[in-house]
Amino acid sequence: MLSCAISNELDGKGAGFGQRFFSQICGGDLFTLFPKGAIPTALEYEDRYLATPIACALLVDVVSAVKAQFQARGDWGDVPIQVTTMTIEGGKQSRSRGTWWSDWEFTDQRDMALKAAFDYSGMPASIVTKEKRFLGHGRRLTLWFASGGKLCLWLDQGWSYWAVAKLHRQTPLAAFDMRLPATVLGEALAEFRIDVQGHELPTQVFVDLRELP
Repeated sequence: MLSCAISNELDGKGAGFGQRFFSQICGGDLFTLFPKGAIPTALEYEDRYLATPIACALLVDVVSAVKAQFQARGDWGDVPIQVTTMTIEGGKQSRSRGTWWSDWEFTDQRDMALKAAFDYSGMPASIVTKEKRFLGHGRRLTLWFASGGKLCLWLDQGWSYWAVAKLHRQTPLAAFDMRLPATVLGEALAEFRIDVQGHELPTQVFVDLRELP
């Protein structure tokens, strides 16, 4: 298993975060992580804490980066995508409601917006929600291949590690009105027109290659 420590290396525009992410963990070429000719057949991401719009947007951008790499060489077909996450306890009060870093207020609100974001990006996805006790603590992105192998990326703190960049926090760009229709919210997540930043203390990403042929 390979590991990579990340702190502020991925700071910058939200759109393009996924490309920077893979550049950091594999030198810019996603294909160094698995054998030549590997064809993806399914992708799944599991994370208890997809609790904010920014975490959802980061996920969509990372999966979009995977799709772009394979699509460039004609190996991205009808790849089913599933996101498994935790139900949201509705009705909680939040002083920062209406921003990119606020918690989603309701499960359906989050799920419909996230599905709309994948649809907008040309990647139909299913969103599965479970109670916390039915989900593991780890955050894991798994990509299966036609060969029978798979690639797993384990994220120590998930996408919640990254925050809205300080220069945008007191600007209109920080606003995220969760009352808008799901299609509008999905487009905002997919377009991701806000900068992000990490922290001084790093987070870890682990790359599991053991089950690849």
